[in-house]
Amino acid sequence: MRRNFDEQVHNGATRHVLPDIHDRLHGNRKRSGCAGTIGHRVCADGDGLRWRTHLRGHFNPAVTLGVWLRGKCETKDVVGYMISQIVGAVLAASAVKYVKVGAEVAPTSLALLPALLAEFLFTFALVFVVLNVATAKGTAGNSFYGLAIGFTVMTGAFAVGNISGGVFNPAVAVGVSMMGLSAWANIWIYLAAEFAAGIAAALTFRVVSPEDNLERLAVRHSTAVGEARSGR
Repeated sequence: MRRNFDEQVHNGATRHVLPDIHDRLHGNRKRSGCAGTIGHRVCADGDGLRWRTHLRGHFNPAVTLGVWLRGKCETKDVVGYMISQIVGAVLAASAVKYVKVGAEVAPTSLALLPALLAEFLFTFALVFVVLNVATAKGTAGNSFYGLAIGFTVMTGAFAVGNISGGVFNPAVAVGVSMMGLSAWANIWIYLAAEFAAGIAAALTFRVVSPEDNLERLAVRHSTAVGEARSGR
């Protein structure tokens, strides 16, 4: 329960999606500043929660999917994480709509294939970086994962922000759609690209990091053996 509450708070109104949506309201005038502040906030979120504490902050349903497929998130926690992330985005968007009442908002115009490709590539990069710096044995205990994750988001925002909006997060996609920054008819583009990227990143990690995959299989085998013995 505490994980889900913290995920809502950090993903939503106080730290992550709300300032992201707020920046996007002004993004046409200061796009570089928008990308930079979003990236730096992710750095702060990753370091502040230390990814390996009680929360293992995901802030992103695509990341949760990738971490689950990688074997570092229990199945019973997946739905709770994702619901909390979406609730955080809804609360954030509602708060911004309240405090920025009357603000002029123009929906982003998306070209289908470029937007799909942009969101897939950089969500893949984000999830793959998370898996490598926050779940791999070779980087266990490192102090740089917040920077690695945050600068991946910032790079993506600079590179493709004017193509897809630089969302890379299904929860943010819900938030920007609520704000009118993206048409609801386009939300499937974000969801399809980002969840597909999460799956692809997890499968790629399992291929290129077989030693971590063997560890995951050993843990599952040990758990299965323990359950079988207790059943006897």
